[in-house]
Amino acid sequence: MASQNLDMMRRGPERLPTLILGNSLKAMRMRADAEEAGNSDVRVLIAGESGTGKTHMARAIHYFGRPTSPL
Repeated sequence: MASQNLDMMRRGPERLPTLILGNSLKAMRMRADAEEAGNSDVRVLIAGESGTGKTHMARAIHYFGRPTSPL
């Protein structure tokens, strides 16, 4: 699992579009929120009904997060 995370970080921004799709204002806001949450030290609770994209949002936040160990 750790090697998959390192691969994802090394791939760069081209991986992100597969996590949150769309060019609507809401999709752009979700990407901005994911980046803001990933770059902060706060804990995030993602709540919603089944099938609403909670896992995709969590992955996007993780993508933007600071690495906890050197690459």
